Formats: sequence, structure tokens, C-alpha cells
Amino acid sequence: MEYLIGPIVAAIISVAFSEKRCKDRCKQYSDEIANLEARVESVTVSLRLSEQEMPKRLMSTLLPVAKEVTKLKSAVGI
Repeated sequence: MEYLIGPIVAAIISVAFSEKRCKDRCKQYSDEIANLEARVESVTVSLRLSEQEMPKRLMSTLLPVAKEVTKLKSAVGI
């Protein structure tokens, strides 16, 4: 009788433990997914800001250079 009940009880306990462990992992993974989604949203917002500021920075950098090039061309006579 003990030969039959022992393995059955062990199987039931192992299934319950496996299910609990799986639920814990699923909760952990869902927390990690939420964290990653928040990070992706943050990166997206910073990318949008960078895309808006890039043309302004480019113009502020190239405009003085273009003015000096036109002065040089007029000085040289081109």
C-alpha cells in the first residue's frame, strides 16, 4: 500500500510546486516586460525630442560656415 501512495503523493506535491514556481516566474516576467515597455517609451520620447532639435542644431552650426564661405567667395572673386 505504501508503495502505491508514496509516489502518488510525491507526484501531487511536485505538480503543485511546479505550478507555483511557474506562476512566480510568469509574474516576474510580466514585471520585467512592463519595465522594458516603460524604457522603450522613454527612449521613444527622447528620440522624438532629438529629431525635433537636430535641424535647429544643424542650422545653427552650418549657417555661420555658409556665411563665411560666401564672404570668401566674394573676396576671391568667384
